Amino acid sequence: MIPSERQEQILRWLQDEQTLTIDDLIQRLDVSIMTVHRDVNALVKSGQAEKVHGGVTLPTVHTAPHAALPVCRLCGIAAPERTKFIISTQRGQQFFAGTAYCGILLMHQTPDVISAMAKDFLHGRMINARDAVYLIESEVALSCTPSTLVFATKEDAQKFQTGFEGQLMDFEQARDYLINYAS
Repeated sequence: MIPSERQEQILRWLQDEQTLTIDDLIQRLDVSIMTVHRDVNALVKSGQAEKVHGGVTLPTVHTAPHAALPVCRLCGIAAPERTKFIISTQRGQQFFAGTAYCGILLMHQTPDVISAMAKDFLHGRMINARDAVYLIESEVALSCTPSTLVFATKEDAQKFQTGFEGQLMDFEQARDYLINYAS
């Protein structure tokens, strides 16, 4: 199996069993301990699993200390209400991202996304992230760069672009741009 296939298998087993030991993964996958550790580390880095003593488990949604805001699964900052991005998976998990930049990268790293919702920057309502218009690298400073703002309509995004510059993109264009930017 290639790494992505092993990692998907590990996630399927975790969904059924919640926690797996490193030794169990070595036997089930018939690979070395280093291969298991590389696969587990990749899942942990992408926010799809958490390490526990001697093994791995499914992640839990954490909140920032002394704050009611969820923590961005990718960068670890509190997810501000105005730029919130929420991803739901086929396994019933929900991941939060603090910005559309982190949200789109997290979607790219999560194999079983069934929905993604983002907060419209102008009007504050949740919209389907795949239908949104993105304004990237505007003069609006966000915690993660490049600045990536979400709008429900192209007209709103264009009006905002007039005052704050940046590049307008649809979801696919934004995804490709941000993945390349992160590489």
